[in-house]
Amino acid sequence: MNVVWSPLAIQKLGDAAEFISLDNPSAAEKWVNKLCGHLLESLYISGSKLPK
Repeated sequence: MNVVWSPLAIQKLGDAAEFISLDNPSAAEKWVNKLCGHLLESLYISGSKLPK
């Protein structure tokens, strides 16, 4: 499965990360990584299970 991010989604993610990084750059990086991890996990959980 491929996840395709729209240009707007990428821009909004970057804007939010940039805002967070004004106070705490490492927190911004952790937030982006955590958000992307949760999104991918939710796609996996909601999608079809792959055969073993």
